[in-house]
Amino acid sequence: MRIPALTVAVFLSISLTGLARAAEILQVSHLELLGAYSEIKKGTTDMGQDLSGFWAPVIKLSDTYCIIPLIDVHLNRVAQFLPEEEGNRINNSYFTTNANLAFRKEFAPGWFTKVTVLGTWNFMKESEEEQWGKGLYDYHDTGLNLELRHNKKTDTYEGNAAFSVEYYRRKYPNFQTLISETTVTPPEIDEKDYHAVKPKVRLDYANAGGLNLYAQPYFEQRHYEDKHLVLDDGTLDLSRRRRDQVSSMDFGVSHPLPWERLTAGLDNNVTHNHSNMAYYDTRSTLDLSDDVFTPDYYAYDSGSISPWLEYKQELGEEKILRARITYTYFYRRYTDRKAQGVDGNYKPEDERDR
Repeated sequence: MRIPALTVAVFLSISLTGLARAAEILQVSHLELLGAYSEIKKGTTDMGQDLSGFWAPVIKLSDTYCIIPLIDVHLNRVAQFLPEEEGNRINNSYFTTNANLAFRKEFAPGWFTKVTVLGTWNFMKESEEEQWGKGLYDYHDTGLNLELRHNKKTDTYEGNAAFSVEYYRRKYPNFQTLISETTVTPPEIDEKDYHAVKPKVRLDYANAGGLNLYAQPYFEQRHYEDKHLVLDDGTLDLSRRRRDQVSSMDFGVSHPLPWERLTAGLDNNVTHNHSNMAYYDTRSTLDLSDDVFTPDYYAYDSGSISPWLEYKQELGEEKILRARITYTYFYRRYTDRKAQGVDGNYKPEDERDR
């Protein structure tokens, strides 16, 4: 049975009118503009801008149920190295927009469920001359996240524990390789596109003395839709596709120093990445004897450590000035990828990124 368009319009009008009368809308927003300075080792320096902000008009339907639309944007213009699986690439600008819609319900005291529809659009420019939307590594995500959270609060501490499962699909609309550009019927067209499942746990603890602890382990399984495995003779196995597994954990701690205006913190990450994808390097020659096959080319272990120190000065009611200095050290160890010199020749030692 077809529903007349007028009936649908009247129904939506009545529903939205009732919602507006019953709901309370809480505006939450933030805007931040920073100057940026970048210095590439043995390279050039660059000045830039870092603009970020979000807007969330939270629709509170009751004391236990709310709808949370969120728009989050980040625009960064400064020379920087961004890691891609083909190697580190230098980019001048990137622009990211996240648009989420969450439905949050407290079904028992301290227990919450949340369903979130996810959308991300990421644009990257490798030079000022390149147009937005034409970047080789532009991508967009669509997905869904289901979360169960428990909050416990006493006079001496507050703790949160959350478990979530996220599914998303990532698509690179502009990515092309030489084989797909030069072959009439290429075996792969969308070789970077994949869909992923990501279960995650988040634990937070804060006590009355100012101690804050957090840990967030997660596992991600990526299934590539159009990327076939490479055999040791350089040909493609058209019956099998690439699968990646990422195991990672963010964790950290912060605590006020004896001088109350200063707080010290430490943020860390450890990651293990495994892939069934190999890499065949022809060395750009017709001679097969110098070709190099690496079975676990994309497998690595990495870690980072970020100590920071923050100064806080109250300027008046609900006005606080914060200044923070941070240093981050990152280390990545490839388990089977040999380092290469500027001439492309392979070295005896494995690649290490710092």
